[in-house]
Amino acid sequence: MKKMLIVIERAPYGTSLPAEAFRMAIGLAGMEDEVSVLLAQDGVFAALAGQRPDALGMKSIGEALDGLGEFGVRLYALDRSLEERGLDRDRLIPNVEVVGPDACRRLIEQADGVVGF
Repeated sequence: MKKMLIVIERAPYGTSLPAEAFRMAIGLAGMEDEVSVLLAQDGVFAALAGQRPDALGMKSIGEALDGLGEFGVRLYALDRSLEERGLDRDRLIPNVEVVGPDACRRLIEQADGVVGF
């Protein structure tokens, strides 16, 4: 079993990359790899609760994130990215663990592979 880290730095809507990252996380977890997703920079917007992207004709990334735990995928958000965007922790979906730079560094160092989106 490998430890994989997927880092999402892009906003959840406007491109297909964040959605593809979540598909990859589920696929890797299905192959019994230990998978973590780290949301950083604009990627932290994906963890906002109550998203309503129907005006864009898209499905909610937040709903997909909520389901990652069922596959054993751990979800993290970088505290600095939240702070820089004026987002409070209480606005995030419940299964997100907010981490600082040291924990973020450990996630990267402990991973067998890191994939960025």
